[in-house]
Amino acid sequence: MITAKQIGNFFQEDIWTTDERLLSPAPRLALWTLRRLVITIKCFDQNNLPNFASALTYNCLLALVPILSIIFAIARGFGLGNEIEQRMRENISAGSNQHTSEIVLNFVDRYIDHTHSGVFLGAGLLFLVFTVTNLSSSIESAFNTIWHVPTSRNIYRRVFDYTAIFFFFPLLIIVTSGFSVILSTVAGQYADFIVISGTMKFIMRYSPLLLAALAFTALFKYMPNTNVRWRHVLAPGLLAGILFQVLQFLYFKYQFELSSYNAIYGSFAALPLFMLWMQFSWYICLFCGQLCYASQHGDDYLFTHDIRNLSRANHDAVCLLLMRRICERFAEGETPYSVQSLAQDTHLPETLVSGLVAEMTQAKLLCEIYNTEGTESCYQPATDLSRLTANHIIRQLDENGTGHLSYLWTKGNTEWHNILHLRRDACLKDGDKPMAGTEKT
Repeated sequence: MITAKQIGNFFQEDIWTTDERLLSPAPRLALWTLRRLVITIKCFDQNNLPNFASALTYNCLLALVPILSIIFAIARGFGLGNEIEQRMRENISAGSNQHTSEIVLNFVDRYIDHTHSGVFLGAGLLFLVFTVTNLSSSIESAFNTIWHVPTSRNIYRRVFDYTAIFFFFPLLIIVTSGFSVILSTVAGQYADFIVISGTMKFIMRYSPLLLAALAFTALFKYMPNTNVRWRHVLAPGLLAGILFQVLQFLYFKYQFELSSYNAIYGSFAALPLFMLWMQFSWYICLFCGQLCYASQHGDDYLFTHDIRNLSRANHDAVCLLLMRRICERFAEGETPYSVQSLAQDTHLPETLVSGLVAEMTQAKLLCEIYNTEGTESCYQPATDLSRLTANHIIRQLDENGTGHLSYLWTKGNTEWHNILHLRRDACLKDGDKPMAGTEKT
């Protein structure tokens, strides 16, 4: 009989030390999947994602009316306002609890009317920009935490990417709504044709699941400020879409059964239920986003403990190695390294390379550029190659960060100044040779 201690040892040690290459295909797939799930569950708590979900719920509530106003304004321009309104009634409220959708629709109508009439136009526009930008930044921050990306997009990419997202998303909803109208019409006209009518009904039944899966997949692919491979987002995107549809079904089902809750809170009962549904939606989103990371970097997880406890000597050695590869590629006039290509070339974990490259960029040893497509960050030396010696690199890393301690503490402290100069003057043997000319052994 398997004991609890054996189960604990399996998840602590055996699951990571087992060589999956020695297993047959079915056990190998099971071990691969189990490893990714364990990594996802551990990192979900370590990255503090439940708190991110709570913050995103608040930001979504703040941005709900402005974003819906954009969707309704565009939809009415295409003549699909009634269709969008009907879909919103179905998705926000169910059955006897229609009060929530009525309140939201009234807010949206008044927001649009004030915008058209010019009342509070400037303040309304600023509020719209603030809420959308705040929501987008919060989502990106959560996904960057998942992917251990230390830097966010620069201001130009934020303006371009966020604008594209929040104008493409309403258009996607409108196009799918129009597509649903067309399918309904075709199914009605060809009701006598069993094959055509049945196919249309099948597509209409599962189109919400497909739309949700596509939305989650696009979010997992494009929101992190790093390169996420398609093959690692398709399965988590589909899983997120399925879990979201299950959550939505449960939300509708239990609205009918919480009559006592409605008796206590009255018309306000829909608000906490809606917030709870939204928070669990973000749990699903962030959990499956973490699963994308586990799928792409599962093999690097074994190095996580070593990375966090990296010695100063190994830290400097890895930095020198990365700088040498980057300098050599720059000297040869080849395409600059990205984090992914640099990790592959040096056979180092991508998480380690990403953190050290960001540190050297902050220390003004590297500068960040974009590839010709403008879709991926690349890195090249930030100064002349003849100056990039080992001593110069380590000195820049030493001086990175806060360079001034409390004036009151350092004033007149000769011992402190002497030790500081001693540390700054410490040099490596043969450390004044340019990195691009260092011989490989």
